[in-house]
Amino acid sequence: MVDTIRLIIKGLKIDSNRCEKLTWTDYPGRDSMKCKYNACICKFITGDKEAHGSTFKVEGGLYKIIGGPKYQFFHTVFPRVLNPRHNLNPYNKDQAKLALNKLYNSLCEDGIELELENSLLSRVDLFKNIYLNHPFESYTPLFETLRASRLKKLPHESSWYFNNTLRSIVIYDKKGQMKDTQNIEKSNTSIVRFEYRMKKRQKCKNDLPFDTFGELIDGWDSLPSIYHKLMTEFIFKSADKYSVKKCDAKSDLDELIWFHDNFSRRWFEKYLLVNGASKVMEKVGDIDLVHRELIDNSLSSYPMRQIKILNSYLLMNGEKSEYGASVREMYDEIRSELLKPVADYLDESEMIP
Repeated sequence: MVDTIRLIIKGLKIDSNRCEKLTWTDYPGRDSMKCKYNACICKFITGDKEAHGSTFKVEGGLYKIIGGPKYQFFHTVFPRVLNPRHNLNPYNKDQAKLALNKLYNSLCEDGIELELENSLLSRVDLFKNIYLNHPFESYTPLFETLRASRLKKLPHESSWYFNNTLRSIVIYDKKGQMKDTQNIEKSNTSIVRFEYRMKKRQKCKNDLPFDTFGELIDGWDSLPSIYHKLMTEFIFKSADKYSVKKCDAKSDLDELIWFHDNFSRRWFEKYLLVNGASKVMEKVGDIDLVHRELIDNSLSSYPMRQIKILNSYLLMNGEKSEYGASVREMYDEIRSELLKPVADYLDESEMIP
């Protein structure tokens, strides 16, 4: 349920004798070893090894700490604390507590003291994995149709970002990402991940009933309902109000017209991608009928272009000819699965306590 976490650190002390992972930026020139007092990082660094500068960094295996004299930040990809191989599976509450203890132990081994549970939340990413009925790419028209309230949509390769300065909603192919970046094939079915990212302290404070990391752990069991509320407010309300809701597909012609009206580019290819070229031909029986519908409903100035695309799809082998769900059916599937209880918590056999 929780992926990336960033904290504003409370009570930081770093033992420079023990923390081999500590690096810092010296002041320039002759001032490199001079202390700037309150404007120097030395005020929270103990030990015989002096460290004076404006910024510092500690790259731990399970965490990263960066900052300067005024603010210091703790970063962790929380699912990787108990399973360093990947961040696919969320934790239940007991696992979240184990991960917190493991972070404390790791910090202690590195000579770092901080009030981890009392540190303030300044970024929290909530997520849900959906195991799809069809290959991920067949849902492209649905994801291209979705809108998010008060967020700008920014497509990127096979991902969709809904962004502003305070929050992001990200939809992406989790199975494909794990295979491409980590060479891990975890599931036989396609997986789409919906992430809700609170990117700043202000947004964490507004969207969550917790201020600190410790409060987040204590309230862990309430996170699914918080996530459902946020996704409903920013994704599903817009989808129900606008284009996805209108795609009832009462007839094949209605759906064809819907794709034409909702996609300015490559609309016919998206229609075939969702419905499957072979299934379209099973319904209509004759390619000339498709040609006639395109002309009669003013769907194309050059209908032979669409016929050529249809023929090329019919010649292709593979899964693209096997799809058969409408955009509305896929939307109902996604919404239903997203609002169900989490079912893919981390298996104990994969945990490294």
